[in-house]
Amino acid sequence: MASSSIGLPAPSPNETTAARNATPSPWLVSPRFDVGFFLLSGLVVLVPWIATGVFNVDPYLVLSAVAVVANGPHLSSTWSRVYLDTRELRRRPVAVVVIPALIAAVIITTIWMTPDAYRLFTSIILYWATYHFAAQCYGLLRLYQRKSGEAPSLTWRAEAAFIYAIAATALMYRVHFGPRTLFNIVAYTPPVPLALVIAGGLVTVALALYVLVHHSVRAREGRAVPWPRLAFLGATALGFGVPFFLIRDGTAGFAAAACWHGIQYLGIVYHYNRNKFREGPSAGGARLISWVSQPGRAVAYGALMLALVGAVYGGVFVVAHTTGFDLWRTSLATWVTLTLSHYWIDGVIWKMRRDEQNRDVLAV
Repeated sequence: MASSSIGLPAPSPNETTAARNATPSPWLVSPRFDVGFFLLSGLVVLVPWIATGVFNVDPYLVLSAVAVVANGPHLSSTWSRVYLDTRELRRRPVAVVVIPALIAAVIITTIWMTPDAYRLFTSIILYWATYHFAAQCYGLLRLYQRKSGEAPSLTWRAEAAFIYAIAATALMYRVHFGPRTLFNIVAYTPPVPLALVIAGGLVTVALALYVLVHHSVRAREGRAVPWPRLAFLGATALGFGVPFFLIRDGTAGFAAAACWHGIQYLGIVYHYNRNKFREGPSAGGARLISWVSQPGRAVAYGALMLALVGAVYGGVFVVAHTTGFDLWRTSLATWVTLTLSHYWIDGVIWKMRRDEQNRDVLAV
C-alpha cells in the first residue's frame, strides 16, 4: 500500500516485514477478540438446533433473530468497505457498482417474469452460500497460517482442504438425505449417490487425522502447536456439521450457518476498518466509517451496520406502500440482490494474493 488511509506515508516494506516477524503471534487480533469472533462463534449454531429441535421454536422466528443479530449487519459491513469509503469505490467501480447493478437487473426481471423465480434463487443461494461460508473460513485460516510465522507446508494444504471437504460433504449429505428445502421451497438438486457422500466423509476424516497427527508430533517434539488455528478448524467443523447434519429444518439450518458466518465477518471487517483508520478519523471520503471504527467504538460500529440495513429494508417497505408495488416481490428482489451482490463483492475485495492493501491492513 503506497500510503495510509489518511494520506500519511506508509511504513517501508522492510519496516513492515520487521514488524510482522518481530513477535509472531498465533492470534489474528488478540486472544479475547479471536475467541469471541472466530472461535466461540462456532457455538452459536447450537442455539437454532436446540431452539427448533427441543423447544419447537418457529424456524422463521430463528431466521428473523439471525437477520437482526448477524446477517443484516454483516451485509452492511461489506458496504462499509466499498461504499462508505469513496476511495475504495473509485478503486473498483465496475466490480462494486456496475456488476451489482447488473445482478439487480437480472434478479428483478426474473422475479417479475418467471413464476418459478423464488425456487430458482433459493437454489442459487443454497449452493453459493455454502461455498461463500467455506471461502471465508479458508481466508481466515490463511490469515492464521500467515500469522504463525511458519513456512508453508503440506499441512497447510491439508488444513485448507479440510475446510472445503467438510463443506462439500455437508452439502452432499443434505442433498442426498434431505430435507432439500430452504425457506419452505424445495431447491433444485442434482442426484448425489450415497457412495459420493461416504467418499467425501472419508476424505474429510482422513484430512482431519493427518492434521491432528502432524500437530501431535510437533507437540511431542517440543515444538509450538498453533492452538488457535486448530481451535478455528474445530469451530469450522462445528459450524458446518450442526446446520447440515443435525438440524432437520432447512430454514433453521441456514439461519444457524448464517449467524456463525455473520459473526465471523463482523469481526474481520471491524478489525480491517480499525487497522485501516488507525491514524484517526479520516478527513476524506470515509469520515463516518473511520470515526466508528476507532478503538472503543465497537457498539457504534454495530449500531451503524444495523441502521444501514434497516434503512434499506425500511425504504423498501415505504416504496412498496406508496407506489403499490407488490411488497412480497419487492422484498424478495431486495433480499436476493443484497445477498448475491454481497457474495460477488466479497469474492473481489478480499483476495489476499492480489491485494497488497489487504495484507498490509490485516498485518499479515
